[in-house]
Amino acid sequence: EYMGTLSECLFFFALFLAEMDLAPLIPTLSGFAAGCMGVLVGHPLDTLKTRMQTGWASGGSVLKHTLRQQGWRGLYRGFLPPLLTVSWNTSVVFGCYQYIKDYLASGHYRPSAIFLAGFTSTILPTVLVAPGMLAKVQVQNQQGQAQGTLQYIMAQAKHNGGWPRTLRRMYSRSLLACLLPDCFGRAVYFSTYEFSKQHLAHEHTLSLPARILAASISGVCGWTSIYMLDTLRSKHLAIPLSQPASLTETFRQICATDGWKGFYRGYSFSVVRAAPVAAAVLTTYDMVSQALHSRCPKANSHQK
Repeated sequence: EYMGTLSECLFFFALFLAEMDLAPLIPTLSGFAAGCMGVLVGHPLDTLKTRMQTGWASGGSVLKHTLRQQGWRGLYRGFLPPLLTVSWNTSVVFGCYQYIKDYLASGHYRPSAIFLAGFTSTILPTVLVAPGMLAKVQVQNQQGQAQGTLQYIMAQAKHNGGWPRTLRRMYSRSLLACLLPDCFGRAVYFSTYEFSKQHLAHEHTLSLPARILAASISGVCGWTSIYMLDTLRSKHLAIPLSQPASLTETFRQICATDGWKGFYRGYSFSVVRAAPVAAAVLTTYDMVSQALHSRCPKANSHQK
């Protein structure tokens, strides 16, 4: 009897979803799929990038050191926070971006509207995931048999005397360091992607290879524009919470230790990383969005 009732509930829920107007949710659902794909493709490369930025060694040495000490699992150290946060973070970013862009541009290609939409759509998600970014960087930079992400967070809560104080300390360390690169980087990222699609389209049709190329270009340009800020963020977030730190002091330390070259440690690797990750994220977003529009009769009026 219980299974029969459950089956009936699932049946009527499926009918309810079929009758819903899912068009307003398509950017958000597509963004979620794109975020998951981006984490799966990019996290091992992100681990190597972070370790190079914080002074482990060059790309090949970091990879050999990681595999020798931690195995392949070491490349996915700190994987849980981005999997739990980046997927819905990307979902919110893409959803907000699409709505803001449509409102400002009214269906036309307007670079200023795209840039502003990319910048503003990133503010709220970044505020929400900044502590997770700090935990990810801290765990990625541990060597040997280090603790996992949840173990790290629990240890910080115990050490700092509870969750409220721990969250305050994590936010004070991570918020500004994350907002600066994320908001500006997203603005360049989306602007370059839309610009590239405009110029690579043939008779208003964009092929899959051209879409992948446009996404790869946007990834490279986006990361190039904020790489200095991203290195500053990685160095700043890698400092243990028990030690006092400020962005200006971290900036001075990088300059004093390595000069301006210190801000571009691992840059070539990051550019190589940016292309496939952006191609995975943006291409997945567009393809899932198109598939949902084609299967949602009520969505056609919303599609631009």
